[in-house]
Amino acid sequence: MRLLRAFIGCALVTLLAAASPPARATGDEAAKLPPMLEGVLPEPLPDGSRPRIPQRDLSRLLDAGQSIIDTLESLSFGITKKEYELEQVQEQREEVEARLGELEELFREEREALDKHQVRIRNRLRAIRHAGRMEGLLLLFAADDFTDYLRRERLLGRLLEQDRERLLEYRDAIARFRLSRTALQKKRDELARLETEIATTKAEIQQDLADHEELLRLVEVERAYYERYHHELRRRSRYIARRVEMLERWQGPAWFEAHRGRLTPPIPPSRVRIPYGYRTHPRFKTRVLHRGLAIEPTRLPDEANPRAAVRAVYTGKVVYADWLSGYGRTVIIDHARGYYTLYARLALLNVEEGDVVATRDRIGFVGGPGQPRPGLYFELRHDGEPIDPSPWFR
Repeated sequence: MRLLRAFIGCALVTLLAAASPPARATGDEAAKLPPMLEGVLPEPLPDGSRPRIPQRDLSRLLDAGQSIIDTLESLSFGITKKEYELEQVQEQREEVEARLGELEELFREEREALDKHQVRIRNRLRAIRHAGRMEGLLLLFAADDFTDYLRRERLLGRLLEQDRERLLEYRDAIARFRLSRTALQKKRDELARLETEIATTKAEIQQDLADHEELLRLVEVERAYYERYHHELRRRSRYIARRVEMLERWQGPAWFEAHRGRLTPPIPPSRVRIPYGYRTHPRFKTRVLHRGLAIEPTRLPDEANPRAAVRAVYTGKVVYADWLSGYGRTVIIDHARGYYTLYARLALLNVEEGDVVATRDRIGFVGGPGQPRPGLYFELRHDGEPIDPSPWFR
């Protein structure tokens, strides 16, 4: 009998050792996240400045013969693309965070289940050790007769089978715990990677915005940049005039001219930041013609709705709705009898070429990602040539 009890005890100890629980991590393992990677931005240079992301040398634009307008558009495209990528990564982060919460709850449940199994196994081993010291309890040899012996033997077999099942359940609990811990760690690592990617993309967007602003600053303070930029603008204005001349004239209502002084601005409420007409540079004393109005909304959109709607000033047919070099996303509307309105620097288009729009119809939006200086550029043209739009608004 002692040999039998010793065998049972050895079997339990052997199975328990094979299914030994993993060491408990220090601290609150289920709540602790790996530290986010820092140092996304390049280390400062000795003079305190930071290298660009990506590296650019704007001072070589003129020597390379690169278009200033094309460079500005390339930067805007890059900002828009990165803003879109940032939105996608942020959505992934939200999904990962939600899944991480589920895994942490599962991890906690598996940890609690494992603890309960450990308590049951310890209690059973303690009972076996206690039974081993009680010489008077001879389960088998204390039987009164052979029938009682067989009944006690079956009982002992059931006890041994129950002990084996407890150990198997304990091993399964350890396996589930380890799987949940591995899944949790992988999800934490994925969240750390997404956080790093978000920080990197934000830094790149900020650098692109800084490059965009720096190039615009050079246009204002460096004569070579200033002259190149406005020369490019004149070429693009002539291109629009030629394009308008080639368009098939719309035969719609011809009452546009009768509404002079009665039109509503394309963005109400708004203000004119740069008016139509000649401007003299305070430093270079050169005169350039600003062929339209730079309009910006006076009621700034909020973060939840960062874009302002742009509306058609009068009934007409959309003859162009696409990207136009030097103007960005552009809509041109034919109002009959040679009158056209041009809406440029749009963030989004709400119409297509061939659409017939009514007065105050929404044709697009300004503001939001990709527009370092949000606002609308508006032109009024008659027979292809720009005219002052200001007298046409009430």
